[in-house]
Parts: sequence; C-alpha cells; structure tokens
Amino acid sequence: MTKYRRNKFNFFKILGRVIASPCIKINFLIIWVTEQLASFNQPFGDLFYTICFVSSNNPQYCITSAPYASSGYILTIFLYRMIQNLKLWHQNTMNKPDKKYDFKAPQFIGFFRGLFAFITALFALLDRLKVFNGAFIVWLVLSIITTLYSWYIDIKYDWGIFDRKSKTFLREKLLFPSAKFLYYFFAIFNLVLRTAWILNISTLIFINPGF
Repeated sequence: MTKYRRNKFNFFKILGRVIASPCIKINFLIIWVTEQLASFNQPFGDLFYTICFVSSNNPQYCITSAPYASSGYILTIFLYRMIQNLKLWHQNTMNKPDKKYDFKAPQFIGFFRGLFAFITALFALLDRLKVFNGAFIVWLVLSIITTLYSWYIDIKYDWGIFDRKSKTFLREKLLFPSAKFLYYFFAIFNLVLRTAWILNISTLIFINPGF
C-alpha cells in the first residue's frame, strides 16, 4: 500500500468515503472497510497515548485517558456502521420496483449487530465511569446477547450455513461435503473469536482503574 502512489490514493479515497458515508451514496465496500476499522480499537488507544505523551509529557494523564479515547473510537465506528447499514438498506429498497422495505434484508439485520455492539461498548464505558452499580451486569448480559447474535449472523447470513431444514444443520450443497467436521469446527471457533471480539470492544471493563 505504501510502495505505489495509486494504492495510497485509493486507500485515502476509500477512507474519505467512509468518513463521508452518512452524506453520500454508499456500497458494501464502504461498510466492509468500516467493519475492519473496528479492529484498530487498541492501536488507536496506543496512538492516542503516544500523541498525548509527546505533546504533554504527562504519562499518568495519558495512561488514564487512553482507554477513554479507545472507547470513543469504537463507539464512533459502530455509530457509522448503523448509519451505513440503514442507508444501504434504504438505497436498495428505492431501487426495487415495489419500493417495499425487506425487514429480513442483510443490511437491516446488520444494523442490529452494530446497535448491539454499540450499546455493549457504551455500557463498558458506563461501568468504568461508575454511573450506576448495575452497569457491569447489564454489560455482561448485553455481551452474551451481542456475541450470540453476531455469531448467528456470521453463520447464517455471511457463511450461508445453519439451515434448520437440513439434517446436518449445514446446507444441502457444500463445497467440501466429505469434510463436514470442518464446518462445525470453524463455526465453534468463530464463536470463540466473537467472544474475544466483545472483550476487544469493551476495553474499559477489564482495565485496572489506574490505567
């Protein structure tokens, strides 16, 4: 990406479209890039700490503030994801002859994945701020719901398996029919990764109060 000028230009062009996505016509690529930006939650906190330390030379303040910067970043990303999903859902509906909204459309379902993730990250922040005593319990319940919901979306809509009418709970036609165990293995492994993902976006939950 850094070697060729064209790649640099395309990268910043797509990033600019992600930032401007609430105001422009979008496509799946913009949503996908925004989804990947959520993975930079921790690096963004590190970047904030570096900039803060260089500019203020106050390590204790920067250590305390970095998790909040990371939390603000992830909340912004999920807010964008919700807006993008609703916008693409509306665009696709307006392109249909009947102009009827499909409430089972992937874009609409993806909106709720972003919404659950946003609320989960928000309650991680509320628990850190000690807004009320039950914030951690609410976060825990939301984390379970968000993890299972996101996992179901991955399996059912992104992977195209988990057909309840199928005897194997996969689907009738498989790319590797002789290796069905791999589908089950990666489905379970995906659940493990989704659990780790929840902890990643809930940075403020398990960080020592001094950090």
